[in-house]
Amino acid sequence: MRIAICEDEIKIAEELKDEIVKMSKYISDKEVSVKIFTNSFGLLDYIESNKVDVIFMDIVLEKENGISLTADIQEKFKKVKIVFITGYINYVENVFDVKPFALLMKPITEERVRNMLVKLENAINGEEDNYITIENKEGIHTVEENSIIYVESDGRYINIFTQNSGKIRAIMTMSGAEEKFSHKLMKVHRSYMINFRKIKKLEKNAAIMENGVRIPISRGNYQKVYDSYMEYMKN
Repeated sequence: MRIAICEDEIKIAEELKDEIVKMSKYISDKEVSVKIFTNSFGLLDYIESNKVDVIFMDIVLEKENGISLTADIQEKFKKVKIVFITGYINYVENVFDVKPFALLMKPITEERVRNMLVKLENAINGEEDNYITIENKEGIHTVEENSIIYVESDGRYINIFTQNSGKIRAIMTMSGAEEKFSHKLMKVHRSYMINFRKIKKLEKNAAIMENGVRIPISRGNYQKVYDSYMEYMKN
């Protein structure tokens, strides 16, 4: 795994590097390399000519905005996984303007680094996805759970919108959909369930999904959705 750390506090960067190197020995037998950068210039110059799998990015750099820097990197290097380093995520309003792989909360601990490395290792190795079957009048569909973007209630039917298979329509109530998808999707409105992995931006009353669709969030559900999404990002 090729890792870059962009953190302007060199002490924190070195502590994180030490933890990554130490914990990586227990996660995988593959070689792990870690480079430290204290500003965007060195980082951007490096990733232009060297492959990087993961960037641990401080959200608040001394003279730069880690979120804006992440947006620039994601536009050009789509496969690089960004992990935000932060100690006060609740105060960063525009964290949802980009889609980081996860959040690493300060203080940086051995347990948090180990859990993050496991998550990254599984993602980079393309951990086998789980599949579910959906039956409708057209036949039986096999769908990757992680490819589901959202589920929409439509009377006696539900519409399942996926990344790979488009829309699948099936006879099912929303309560039935909750039972089937609750471990992967969250109900945010009486008519909608969404996949946190497919959120592009979270607003006060809506979630903008990867496919550009704006899913309404009920007023009474927002705080629960926000808290659950933050927990998902951390874990």
